[in-house]
Amino acid sequence: MSQIVEIKNARSTTLGVVFQPSRLTGVTWGEGIYNAGKSGFLVKVDSASPVTLLVQYVDDENWVSTTFFPGWNPDWIKSIDTDEDVPEGTDIKVGF
Repeated sequence: MSQIVEIKNARSTTLGVVFQPSRLTGVTWGEGIYNAGKSGFLVKVDSASPVTLLVQYVDDENWVSTTFFPGWNPDWIKSIDTDEDVPEGTDIKVGF
């Protein structure tokens, strides 16, 4: 499964990026910190609305609140705090 996502940079140049993770798994809420060891992953929102998640980026130890939009997101994440509240019906998957 692949999806083409358009990303606009600071100069408003549109760039076509293809995300094609080989593995896809669902994230279960209320189970502490989700991570894939030292590997990073992409986040897919399979819900209709954006959601804000508390995450750690691969190259950083800090936890930050980041908004993720429906479909694949380009952020390279290493951890998600699944103890944070998300709207009912939110379906988050990760791919790597």
